[in-house]
Amino acid sequence: MNESSPSKDGADELFASIFTEAGHDDPHDHWRRLREVAPVHRTAEGVFYVSDHQACQQVLRDPNFRAFGRNRLYGPQWKEHPIYYRLDEILGGMDAPDHTRQRGAVAGFFKPRRLEKLRDRMEHIVEELLAEMENGFDGNSVDFVARFALPLPVNVVGEVVGVRSMMSTPVPDLALHWTQGYDPAASAETLARADEAMDELYAYFGDLIDQRERAGATGDDLIAHMLATTGTPTGLSRAEMIPMLVTLCGGGFETTTRLLTNAVVTLSRRPDLHARLRAEPWLIPTAIEEFLRHDATVQFLGRLVAEDTELLGVPIPAGSPVNLSIIAANRDPKVFVQPDEIDIERKPNPHLTFIAGVHFCLGAHLARMEAQVALQAITRRYARLELAGPPVQAPGFAMRGYADVPLAYHR
Repeated sequence: MNESSPSKDGADELFASIFTEAGHDDPHDHWRRLREVAPVHRTAEGVFYVSDHQACQQVLRDPNFRAFGRNRLYGPQWKEHPIYYRLDEILGGMDAPDHTRQRGAVAGFFKPRRLEKLRDRMEHIVEELLAEMENGFDGNSVDFVARFALPLPVNVVGEVVGVRSMMSTPVPDLALHWTQGYDPAASAETLARADEAMDELYAYFGDLIDQRERAGATGDDLIAHMLATTGTPTGLSRAEMIPMLVTLCGGGFETTTRLLTNAVVTLSRRPDLHARLRAEPWLIPTAIEEFLRHDATVQFLGRLVAEDTELLGVPIPAGSPVNLSIIAANRDPKVFVQPDEIDIERKPNPHLTFIAGVHFCLGAHLARMEAQVALQAITRRYARLELAGPPVQAPGFAMRGYADVPLAYHR
């Protein structure tokens, strides 16, 4: 094994540049330069950051790299914060055998064939939201995030869960505040609000499960499915159902919202791509995969090493935290030809935006469906999109996407 020095070839300075204002607004060049000199970079605190695609794949598929449980990456402070001490209860924070059992309890509900039943309803929601977006157009612009990119996944997840018009509930705001607490740059105020949001989400879904159980829990939604199987060897307990629903909202809202905003910003800046998808709508599925790759919504994903190992020749001691840079892996030139260019026909496209291995995103097909239905409707309905002002990146470093997209459209 070759020892890695944190300051080798200016790696420390390159790494620090990612967490600047310039790195927040456009981190890709910063990651590229770091990957060239230190694809596995160890910080002075002993945290390893991985930007190489092959190494990220290895971590995601190797059970020696464990999920980020409550007392693993957050040290003794986990006992003080609900967003930390409940990490072991959510699917993304579990390892086998708990992860295998709980994921298996709901995996059948997320099979593509079953989710396809939602397509007609999804198309109806998209048309309604586009009409409402046009009603909100003031002659200059409309807020694409508030009018479309957020309400679409929120209301679709509501259909999955069994809550029509979930956008009118407190859940969207609570889910946003909760996920912001995991950002590496989260302030004490942000962390406190995230803790409150987590508690409120648990209370909301606990009450919802109780209401549905008292009412008989009929229907073809996820809550009815879970209640029908509770008490069986393959079912979930009530205490397990709550974090499952919280996880679905945390993963189902923000990531899809940011996928949609990234795609629309790209199409606004590249009218040639918009025109091509309008003329050749069959390219939309591969275009979505390219949007997922080119501007991944996830910047960091944490793991913990169980036993001494190495990545690309760099020794990783047991107990070390490892953070994967998904956006950097998705632009690794060893895997993707001209990685900074958008190729809507790129095949194969082994991006890691939906992760890989046993933690592959349970709602990946749902997110792809939403994006397909949305972009089909948008490119069919509008001849051209235009940014009416500069889009504003959402705060934080863990996730990437736009918080504000002032959009104009031309029919």
